Amino acid sequence: ILYECVQTIMAVESDDGLRVLAVNILGRFLLNRDNNIRYVALNTLARCIADGAQDTESGGGGEEGEEGENNTAASALQRHRTTVVECL
Repeated sequence: ILYECVQTIMAVESDDGLRVLAVNILGRFLLNRDNNIRYVALNTLARCIADGAQDTESGGGGEEGEEGENNTAASALQRHRTTVVECL
C-alpha cells in the first residue's frame, strides 16, 4: 500500500512536502533486507531522478516557486545517496 501511495504522489503534481515524504518512504524500502523491495525502491528513485532532470531541461513550467520545490525534493534524494551506494 505504501508503494502505491508513493506512485500516486509521484504521478500527480503534488506539493514538495508530499514528494519528500514519498522519497523518505522509498529510503526506508532501501533499508529492507528483501532484495525485491530494494529493487522496487531503486527503480522508483531512478524514475524520480529522471523525471526531475526532464522537468529541469524543459523549463519546468517557469514558476519561481517550482525551482525551490525541485531543490527540496532533490535534497531529499541526496540524503539517501549513501544507502543507494550500499545497495550496489
